[in-house]
Formats: sequence, C-alpha cells, structure tokens
Amino acid sequence: MLYLLNVSNPNRLSADSGFTFAELLAPALADTGAEVTVSAPAPVGDPRVRYVATASPSTKYRARFDPGLDALVAVMRDVRPDVVVANQVEAAPAVRAALLEARVDALVAGYCHYLPFSFTAGQQMRLDRPWTTGVWGGVCSWRSRPVSRPVTGCWSTRPQPCRGRRRLRHG
Repeated sequence: MLYLLNVSNPNRLSADSGFTFAELLAPALADTGAEVTVSAPAPVGDPRVRYVATASPSTKYRARFDPGLDALVAVMRDVRPDVVVANQVEAAPAVRAALLEARVDALVAGYCHYLPFSFTAGQQMRLDRPWTTGVWGGVCSWRSRPVSRPVTGCWSTRPQPCRGRRRLRHG
C-alpha cells in the first residue's frame, strides 16, 4: 500500500492535519499486516512503514492543485502498489493518471480531512478565508446532505457568480 501524503504545512508538521492523520493511520495499517510505504516530505514515526521522500510544495495552493505528476509516476513505478491512499481527495485524478502512465494497476482510496468552508452561528455556509481572497473569490463545489440526494452548484462571495448554476444553500 502506498500512502501519498501531500503536506500543505511543511514547516510545522505537527500542525498539518494530513501528517497527523498519517502518523495514526499508517501504523494501524501496518498492524493489519499490510506493507505500507509513505511518500511524503517527512517520514512517519513507525519503523515498519517504508519512507519515500517527496519535495514539499512551495505554497498550500500548490499542495492542493499541483500534484507533481512526474514525481508521482516515479513513485508508482518504484513502489508498484496494489492500493494508493491519497490524503487529499482532490489529488485522486492525478493519482489515477500517474498509475496509468506508470502502468500500475492499483485501487485509489482517498478521504477528505479538510472541507474549505464552515457554518456561522446562524447556519450560513461561509468559505474559509483563503478561498475568499484574491483569485479564489468563487469556487464551484459539490456536497451531499446526510439524508437526501447530492446537491451540486456554485457558492461564491461575488454578486453574480453562478450564472447557469444553482446556488448552494445549507439545509
């Protein structure tokens, strides 16, 4: 199993939720007897987990949207995993592309440990600050409600951002 750890806070790993989760999950996977390799800027603390070094992204935006496809392909060819765990679900398409290019047949699993929004006390959905500044003024997103069917649409801080798309509402 290959655990791809895309760290968005390389200077403070103890504050990086993905690294914290990997420190818990990788040893637990090794406990089941799985051979686990973590590909990250720093190793996790368990000696049973193989480590493949990767470069730290220069910004948190590159961590999320610049998967470093050449490096991913090289890791896939080196490790040849049966399963790849992507710690940022938005990396899954790039992981799949790297697997195809490397000619490695593996399942891709992912999880979402960070959702870029929160709710106010009045239950209004708000994008986190990095997503509401500069070029990130609007973002198209998908979410599912616990009980009903999925909702797709667009949410933005701009006055008329969602032409042709339904606006998301909480509730």
